[in-house]
Amino acid sequence: MVITDLKDPVIDRSEGQEFDTAEHYEDYKQKLNRYINEHSNDEVIRKLHYNEPLSGKDFSNLENIMIHELGSREEYQKAFGDVPLGLSVRRIIKLDHQATMKAFGEFINNHSLSPAQNALMNRIIDYVEQNGYVQPEDLARPPFDRPKPLFLVFGKELMDLKVCIERLNANAMAPIA
Repeated sequence: MVITDLKDPVIDRSEGQEFDTAEHYEDYKQKLNRYINEHSNDEVIRKLHYNEPLSGKDFSNLENIMIHELGSREEYQKAFGDVPLGLSVRRIIKLDHQATMKAFGEFINNHSLSPAQNALMNRIIDYVEQNGYVQPEDLARPPFDRPKPLFLVFGKELMDLKVCIERLNANAMAPIA
């Protein structure tokens, strides 16, 4: 025999009384994901999606939303560690394909890439589109280190690729005053 004593809060309501329709998420990442997906047309989020540089005001607005409205600095730190705010948002919202191609276009156009370099560039571009960014040091780890390490595939062009990646990431960072 199972006995249950369930209370239905809807029955306890009176006519004319407002319902609490707010969603109460315990997880900071869930709140952030939901906010970003619901506000994908907001100026700051749109700029991050299309790899447009953030202004100081844009970054302040982003920081206000992520650190003060949706949670705290401690919650952000626990969820994302040392990843900068803009890159965290970009990881959620992704990076537009055309914006990614434009970001790497100068590098691709200025170098005569071998088939192995082209294959690795395509892997890097796909990764950046799906994850919003890549750190230069990540290129020494899987999936970029196979079949050969990146420095063997790119050689002297590696520094130019690093500059290209840093420029892409800088558009999601706080502007230097």
